[in-house]
Amino acid sequence: MPLLSRFSVAIKHTILLVVMSLGLVTITLLSYYGTGQIKKQLDTVYEENILPANTLISLSHHYRNGIVIALHRYQNHLIEAKTAMLALQEAKEGIEADWLDYEAYSHDPVDQESIIRTAEALKANLETVTLLIHLLDANGRSALGEIVQRDFYPSAEPLLASIDGLIQGEFTRARERRDESNDIQVATKNILFFSLLILFSIAAGIFYPVMKSIQKSDSTLRSLNDKLTEISITDALTGVYNRRYFEMMFPKEIQNNRRRQDTLAFAMIDIDYFKRYNDAYGHQQGDEALKQVAQTMKEHLKRSGDFVFRLGGEEFAVFVSHISEESAHIFFEKLKQSIQDLHIEHKDNTHPYLTVSIGVTFLTQTGDEAPDALMRCADIALYEAKNAGRNAVVFKVFDPEACRDMNKPTQSGLSLSY
Repeated sequence: MPLLSRFSVAIKHTILLVVMSLGLVTITLLSYYGTGQIKKQLDTVYEENILPANTLISLSHHYRNGIVIALHRYQNHLIEAKTAMLALQEAKEGIEADWLDYEAYSHDPVDQESIIRTAEALKANLETVTLLIHLLDANGRSALGEIVQRDFYPSAEPLLASIDGLIQGEFTRARERRDESNDIQVATKNILFFSLLILFSIAAGIFYPVMKSIQKSDSTLRSLNDKLTEISITDALTGVYNRRYFEMMFPKEIQNNRRRQDTLAFAMIDIDYFKRYNDAYGHQQGDEALKQVAQTMKEHLKRSGDFVFRLGGEEFAVFVSHISEESAHIFFEKLKQSIQDLHIEHKDNTHPYLTVSIGVTFLTQTGDEAPDALMRCADIALYEAKNAGRNAVVFKVFDPEACRDMNKPTQSGLSLSY
């Protein structure tokens, strides 16, 4: 450049330093702004979508695993009126607390109408639940059954569908905001790339720290995206897969086994007298017991085709593929014994320590079995294990004729539709 040739070396060095400094400052500011925007978006995803969604999921669990199961068991003479009343009261309090928490979060304007409708439906349904609690207190079985069928179920089903819609909306907006973060990241990287082209002829090495900063931002974004995915499929308390992931993966795994013409064992597992355990030792100690039981199950399932899920409360499901019938017997007996060997004191159990009941259904060769049928057979086996005194494993080879009644609810309260 003719103009620069007139300047002394000192002036050239000064110009070079000024250009390099301005370039470095410009790129640093762009990088800082871009990563700041990405962090802001991700914080928004967590605080305005993930936390409200988890609160709604908790509310939904209170309905399905508290109220619905308690009513089902009471109407089928599996629990006393007092036990059902306490379960409904506890679930109702949890639902009310979860909804207050949910309303306290910031919400998208497009959700306001749905939230108002859901709040009105929730209030009406909880009034019915309050009436059911009074009837249970008065042991009014016949009147309760009429109100359950006439008032509770017809309003609970659309209410739960509305709550599921709100959950889906939160996760949809979380994905949209994550995509916006990706767009900001891409735009930031493009600007930095062209800045590097302009300044590379002056001093390529000056941009190394900036590139390191961008790599770190990429790593952070990927880590947060992975965490977002993990939150949506993992049970927050125990660390095993949650019911949402179970409902998504279970039919897929059955289809995979069907293609391979492979064997599989599916088990429903229930901690014995866990409500008594919570009453005796407190919910905090109960949570610790759930964690230990779940960890023991995870330690027994080390292959890629093996899964353990927490379906809710003290109920778990285990899926083991490519296993012989004899090995499946041994596997679940060892699993039951390993949980007993944790030596978690349970003074209100028939055994000194905390134990589990396991119902297993085994398929010698996967055919056209529906997920509901497999669950139903495993649930029947679990019910027999409980009737046999608990702390037991009941093993059933899958019989499609015995398990083909798809309209009968399972003992666990789950009813999948695929």
